[in-house]
Amino acid sequence: MLSLQMTGRVCMQLKTQNQQQSKMLLLKTLEETVEYQARVQDEEFREIMNANLQDRVRKGYTMTNLHIEATFADGTPRFCKTLPPPLKYVRGIAVRSMQNNLKFREGAQVRLTNRENGADFTMDVEDDGINGFTLRSNDFQISKNFMGSVNFPRDGWELNVLNQEITRKLMMAAIGILHSDPAKAAFFQSLFDGNFQNGYPGTEAMNVPSGDNKSQAEAIRKALSCRYFHLIQGPPGTGKTHTVAKIVSMLLDEGKNVFVTGPTHTSINNCLNAVSAIVRDKSKVVKVGEKYQADELSGNCNITLVRQLKSFDYESDDRLSKSGIVVGATPYSLCYPASKKLEGWQFDFAIFDEAAQLSVPLALPAMLASRKAVFVGDHQQLDPIIPPKGDSRNYFGCSVFRKLTDLYPGDITLLDTSYRLNQDLIRIPNELFYNNRLSSLRATERPFTAFNCVRSSHTLSGPTNEVLVLHHEFDSLGRSPFEAGMTADIVYDLMNNNVPLHEIGIITPYRAQVREVKRMLVERNGMAEETVEGMFIDTVERMQGQEKAYIIYSLSNANPREADDRLEFFYSPNRLNVAITRAYTKTIVIANDNIFRCCEEILQEGAPARLKAHAGTFLKFKELATKIEITPPEEEW
Repeated sequence: MLSLQMTGRVCMQLKTQNQQQSKMLLLKTLEETVEYQARVQDEEFREIMNANLQDRVRKGYTMTNLHIEATFADGTPRFCKTLPPPLKYVRGIAVRSMQNNLKFREGAQVRLTNRENGADFTMDVEDDGINGFTLRSNDFQISKNFMGSVNFPRDGWELNVLNQEITRKLMMAAIGILHSDPAKAAFFQSLFDGNFQNGYPGTEAMNVPSGDNKSQAEAIRKALSCRYFHLIQGPPGTGKTHTVAKIVSMLLDEGKNVFVTGPTHTSINNCLNAVSAIVRDKSKVVKVGEKYQADELSGNCNITLVRQLKSFDYESDDRLSKSGIVVGATPYSLCYPASKKLEGWQFDFAIFDEAAQLSVPLALPAMLASRKAVFVGDHQQLDPIIPPKGDSRNYFGCSVFRKLTDLYPGDITLLDTSYRLNQDLIRIPNELFYNNRLSSLRATERPFTAFNCVRSSHTLSGPTNEVLVLHHEFDSLGRSPFEAGMTADIVYDLMNNNVPLHEIGIITPYRAQVREVKRMLVERNGMAEETVEGMFIDTVERMQGQEKAYIIYSLSNANPREADDRLEFFYSPNRLNVAITRAYTKTIVIANDNIFRCCEEILQEGAPARLKAHAGTFLKFKELATKIEITPPEEEW
């Protein structure tokens, strides 16, 4: 008996030791991954800022000799000391610049300085316009942002991109939860080791509303009945957002609390719009974030907007439903105590939209705060926004979606029917990315063949739904006036043939080209700035999950090899896939032919295997595409 008791104790000790080792392995890997990414990001930022001023300006990290106008806070903001006149706290700054080449977007942090008065402000980018942008002091920054309000210098200001150091603090806060909860640590270790036993009890008996195709119905049933998680792969136009909205609305009918998250506010907002179209009850649909992070929700009266929603505040808020609610926010909002936006919440379900863009450390906070998880994405589209660069361990060197699909291929439902791409438009992405597993339910229409075109007849009114326009103008490394002019010509002819502006999407890999296209539409087409700002003209990242009748994709880089460190970014097959799958009528890709010659050089050299694969995909795209080559003018003697 004593021997049996001792054996039992030994077994228990070994089990406890194995659980502890499992916990420590997960924590160690997570912490190393976050620290590694932070270190790489810090080193890259130091390298950028140590470069000479001319290079920083050329690469879009610094702007100089800026003209500004300032707006000041009325009175003394909360938690700020009283200032003697004429000093006042700076609430906002309007910056005027005709050559805005800075690498930022709304929400980024920047540093604005002026040697004349010693000003050194940290501010958020509130709005990015054609000929300038506006900055704003948030509640944490404003206490340090003050200057004389009467004769402050309007000229001579310098602006620099800031390193976003807050990410590390937020991620470490989430990882800290695992330190205090061995059971959760062991659970996630099992999940990411591929040892978790998932299941779908009661799936076949579950009723799904009619109107969904077979693959959508299967995805909905498995999402609602999963033991812990399900994976839904949604290729372009297959009804991914519709499927998410159905899942969330059915969970709300059951009185569940649901967290909807994603890598960007745009992806979250698009999901909430789709949910609210079904639910139509603003007490049940909530978005957490700042006003500038809710552009896509503008005018939607069925969504409640709040800056934060702590659980104990929610319980006493009469505006919000207590019998089922969906809360949309980024995963950072759950990184308590570094963030207190959603302090104290425990959700029944977390829905991860665009999960192929979420790294495992970034997905972890929402997984920790939810009992079940549904991951919706497509690892053939955009990768994590901040991937762990050069991480040879490759444990978390990919998205949470790719990680789980690799480990649990039996837990994936592929949405296989495209409602967006007709037979012409689905042909290339189907062959390049989906092994011809997709089918199309959209009729192939070509209204553009009857268009009367003044500026772009061969490009726009040709007989195919997709076209690759090749040119030989060497004017760009991220900003091409030539391609912007071509884009303006196409828009001109579309407008003259009564195509509404909201049916046109213009995308590019670079922020600088976004501004160049907007400027060209104003100067060349005579369009009002307000009209241009109302169009969809943005980077590919902002276009994922959306669609337009006509898409113009300007690659705007004549020689990618001049920026070798960005070759994997430029030649990303995933970004190409997103770009060529947004249109439901016609896609026009504009590119300098030299980018394909560079691909041939990459394949012949000792480039990394991953980059060679990227280059091969681009060459295959060129081979499959319907090509129009713009012959360069004869050289003048």
